[in-house]
Amino acid sequence: MRVIIVGGAGRYGRATTYFLANDPLVSDLVIADKDVNVAQAFAERLGGGVQTAEVDLRDEQSLDALLAGADIFVNTTGPYFETQVPALRAAIRCGVNYCDFSEDFQATEQALALDPKAKAANITAIVGIGLAPGITNLMAVHAVNQIDVTEKLQVGWASDMELLAGPARMNLEDIRDRGRVSGVMRQFLNEASGKIPAYVDGQWVEIGPDTEPEEIELAEGISLTAYPVGSAEVLTLPRYLSDVKSVWTMVGLLPVQANELVREQCRRMAAGEIDVHAAAIAVFEALENESDRWLDRPLGMIPGAVFAVARGLKDGRPVRYACAPGWSYSLKDEEFYYDPETGGPAALAALKMLSGEVEAHGVLPPEACFEPTTFFQELARRWGSRPVDDNILIEKLTWLEDR
Repeated sequence: MRVIIVGGAGRYGRATTYFLANDPLVSDLVIADKDVNVAQAFAERLGGGVQTAEVDLRDEQSLDALLAGADIFVNTTGPYFETQVPALRAAIRCGVNYCDFSEDFQATEQALALDPKAKAANITAIVGIGLAPGITNLMAVHAVNQIDVTEKLQVGWASDMELLAGPARMNLEDIRDRGRVSGVMRQFLNEASGKIPAYVDGQWVEIGPDTEPEEIELAEGISLTAYPVGSAEVLTLPRYLSDVKSVWTMVGLLPVQANELVREQCRRMAAGEIDVHAAAIAVFEALENESDRWLDRPLGMIPGAVFAVARGLKDGRPVRYACAPGWSYSLKDEEFYYDPETGGPAALAALKMLSGEVEAHGVLPPEACFEPTTFFQELARRWGSRPVDDNILIEKLTWLEDR
């Protein structure tokens, strides 16, 4: 089957491309990029006759020509507040199934509004099927199922600052030599600034970028400082989990002081002092020029995490349930392919659509398409670094009245 992956040679798209290129269901794989030289270099590294194409998502004519005859369009470009909706519109025009790992709230809201058109085109479009959103959505469903009444649901992640967007020096060189500002950093700044959506007591509300952080307990003795951000889970989970009263997306940067650096730029964006490009550059310059201040990592600091936490009642008693992924991935040259945690779910979703396992049409979030435990087990079985048993998640249930 023919797969078009736009942005598949990028930092976050490489793992998705790698998984798809090595699956027998994919007979024809095309890596498309604005910079075809980047795509060609990556295709040569993959080997096996992977094709390349030059495309700009803003050029409807060339994009439509590229999608002609495709079985699925996988969009791994960014930032998604610029790329998600144009890509999805193209998939609908061309009658081609689609998936992405967009986390942007506003773009996802616009994408979901295209549901009638996707149904009319008889296509399936799964939006936000990566690590966060994606695995976070499915863990949230699992978490809610472990207790009787969920009063508050939190999903989110933590990441070392340099793992998130790459070393500052590399980014500054990219800005200087190619004029390319990290789409990952621009996306994160966009969703952490301005009015941040949350679902509180059955209603969507907007909060400002100065909201106080919260300590999220992941396991005994392990916690992180996290702030609300405007990610897509807040939009989709309340629609699927209609009995849940409150949903928050929480993110923590590591080391902890990096949060203040980013939040200062978010405040400047919210005040209209700078745009997202200038804010991203300011972050990278500060990380490079004051690395001792912003990147001082304390001994024992965790490298990152992704989580779902449900608080409520079980058997009439107050309870807290938390879970995190219990599997890991195995790739050759893992550092080069980077982030399989994001790339793996997108690749598996694409393969499930290609095999006909996802029958529903329209624009759908992951929680509307996949049973959590089955999806996690297949990820581990296909690309995991070790065998897994029934304990696919790291879980902890705490009776709060005992504390």
